[in-house]
Amino acid sequence: MSDTLRFCLLMVEGSPIGLTYLKAMVEHSFYPSFVLLSTQPDILELSLKTVAERTDNTFTWTSAGESLRDLSVPVYYTKNHNSEFTVDLIHRYEIDIAILGGTGIIKNKTIQAPKIGAIGVHPSILPDYKGCSAVEWSLYHNDRVGSTCHFITEEVDAGDIICTGALPIKRGDLYRDVRRKAYQFQSEILIKGLKLLNEPDYKRHIIKNVGGDYYKTMPDELVKEVKDMLEKQTYKHYID
Repeated sequence: MSDTLRFCLLMVEGSPIGLTYLKAMVEHSFYPSFVLLSTQPDILELSLKTVAERTDNTFTWTSAGESLRDLSVPVYYTKNHNSEFTVDLIHRYEIDIAILGGTGIIKNKTIQAPKIGAIGVHPSILPDYKGCSAVEWSLYHNDRVGSTCHFITEEVDAGDIICTGALPIKRGDLYRDVRRKAYQFQSEILIKGLKLLNEPDYKRHIIKNVGGDYYKTMPDELVKEVKDMLEKQTYKHYID
């Protein structure tokens, strides 16, 4: 399936998001040309803490060893994905698309290294709810929760949109359930995006990412309101 384009996966070593992406890619035969792991324990620690708090420790993922065990995929290490080593590796493997799966901030030299570009998944239906706490702000404003596969630019969450999808939320889903589903849903949207990018006329799917507001991390008191809304089942976009 991935014969047309060459992909690579960039992620912080141990990243729940990156490992979830890798598992989904392998399941759908999108084998990366290589995986580049950055050793950034501060970013990993924050990511693990955030995922655990948002899901009440209900979101699980396979380890890097399990994900790579039976694959003949080269694995490399770097201190930071903005290194010259990253750029050289992308050029050496003639990578078309670099997939970002739980990385730090990526600078332009890395973004522009692949032939086509770098892509990622944001947990909202862009252009709405750019920035932080996208799931929480979508719920707070009683809008649809979803994810978007998009090209990466130096401006956060501003790259052209490849595809979007709305997350199915059922009555009875609590905040931790929505958050767990949202993490998994990001990998589903990534696969949808990779399938579109492998089409010869993929450019017809691309739309401009225009407008939308940026949001900061939601305060705890508003997160509580979101949790209460889901417990009371007053959310407007249930699928049942």
